[in-house]
Amino acid sequence: MRTGITCAFVVQALLVSASNAQEDQPFHTSYFADETTISLSVTVAATSLDPEYNFDVQVALTERGPEGQIRFIDHSAHLAKVRCAAPKAVMIGQSEFMLSDSPEPGDWKQDLWRTFCLLPVS
Repeated sequence: MRTGITCAFVVQALLVSASNAQEDQPFHTSYFADETTISLSVTVAATSLDPEYNFDVQVALTERGPEGQIRFIDHSAHLAKVRCAAPKAVMIGQSEFMLSDSPEPGDWKQDLWRTFCLLPVS
């Protein structure tokens, strides 16, 4: 029992540390014709308290102009849940989005899922 609690704590600590390190590293960026970009990044991540999901995350939004200058930072707490195992899903508020195995390019929900559920291979 103690080992399980210790492992869960270590995993949670690593996730929070990783998310803090990735704050400036967006998991998804959308590009627009006027050269505006909207980037989504994870600001907080933890093992989910909901047994149906693996991770609870908080997502931030940053808008940049053509020269890379920050136009807007959304300081709201956009909470999401991520399920890695089938059926793959991301939940935002009360809306659950099922993810396909052949995702559409540019889907931020798929990019969020990949960030947490695909382990890098070395």
